[in-house]
Amino acid sequence: MTEDTITQLTDILDRLEARYGEQAPDWPTDPYHFLVWWHCGYPASDERCAKGWESLNADVGVSPDRLLSVPSTKLARALKSGGMVPDLRAARLKAIAARVQDEFGGDLLTALHKLPLAKARASFKRFPGMGDPGADRVLLFGGLAPVAAVPSNCPHVLPRIAVAT
Repeated sequence: MTEDTITQLTDILDRLEARYGEQAPDWPTDPYHFLVWWHCGYPASDERCAKGWESLNADVGVSPDRLLSVPSTKLARALKSGGMVPDLRAARLKAIAARVQDEFGGDLLTALHKLPLAKARASFKRFPGMGDPGADRVLLFGGLAPVAAVPSNCPHVLPRIAVAT
């Protein structure tokens, strides 16, 4: 990225913040917690994920140890408030917790910080339900990289910003 591009992007972001105020995510910014939160609701939406997350935290907990030790049926019950297919989401949470424990020593954030950006992104995308938009969201809000985290259902936003400048 050139210095001129960075300056233009910074200017755009400053103008957006001036108009809409400082933005803060409504989801966990820690990569592991984001993965868990993302699977707390289906179909995934901030509202459904938040409901499932609240229930999961209250009834079970979200640490890898806790998700791996609780029976799948109890985990599915805790996820039910977040929407459809709680059994499938429970199985995915167990798979995520196991991978975080086995491959990342229980600390996904620290492990991702040690990787080059491309490897961190690719590693995160190997988790269930994570594609480019989810990986970019985690990289940005987890403080790992200043990337454009554009939701796959909103790619029209960036061209509109470009036209408005």
